Amino acid sequence: MVLQSTATVLSNEMLGETIFKIRVEQPAIAREILPGQFAMLRPHGRTDPLLGRPLAMYDVGRSDSGEPTSIDFVYLVQGNGTRALASLGPGDRVDLWGPLGNSFPRHPSNDLKRVLLLAGGIGQTPFLSVAKDLLGQQTYGAPANRQAGETSVSFIWGVRTKSLLAGLNDFQTLGIECHVATDDGSAGHHGRVTDLARQLIERGPRPTAIFSCGPEPMLVAVARLGQECQVPTWVSLETRMACGYGVCFSCVCPVKDSSPAGWDYSRVCLEGPIFRSTAIEWNEIVHQ
Repeated sequence: MVLQSTATVLSNEMLGETIFKIRVEQPAIAREILPGQFAMLRPHGRTDPLLGRPLAMYDVGRSDSGEPTSIDFVYLVQGNGTRALASLGPGDRVDLWGPLGNSFPRHPSNDLKRVLLLAGGIGQTPFLSVAKDLLGQQTYGAPANRQAGETSVSFIWGVRTKSLLAGLNDFQTLGIECHVATDDGSAGHHGRVTDLARQLIERGPRPTAIFSCGPEPMLVAVARLGQECQVPTWVSLETRMACGYGVCFSCVCPVKDSSPAGWDYSRVCLEGPIFRSTAIEWNEIVHQ
């Protein structure tokens, strides 16, 4: 169920170059939101920008008794909307609606024995909660029927330069295998994150699933990698959104179906943002 409310900002800290983490107090949404889902945020009382910004849930804040009380979102300052969010401080208010969209696969199965999380740019934001959920370190929404240690997780993150790896320590402290790639060679592998992922997959052990989030060209390459390596792959699209709940049809993507054309549009905010990579008609995306 989507909830719309006004929430109080508890903190809004700069993690690195143009990267912020905002924590908002909203227990009702914190109890419901699942790894991979998102919410729309905008500063309360402002009409510029009029539209909220879609931000993936990074993690859930909890009380001393373990009850979900707040939600963390990590975001990159790029335009008017995110600049407005970055100007907020503790005690300020935001308009917040969510949880929105679908989640990554969660329930234990042979497909999730060894999961590779593959992020590009700010695409790491869904994966802290995904990793905790898969490892059984935290539960989100309705508790998953899973035992800790059942799934192994590896995390690969590609960015332009080292300064954009803000928050990497959050993943390293989970005890998972972490690898980085930078375009300029300032940290880790010098080159594309998908090339690093291919090397690690070929070296083994082979993952049983790939979860990925990042810019569109990267996701095209990830879908190809999953197909070539025969690893089931899910991608979270970073499509621009307006309403966030399926009314405006501004965030559509081509998805394969049985129509004469072989595909039709699905709303990323409602039917996504997470899709099985083989369900997307990537040729239409590449040629747009």
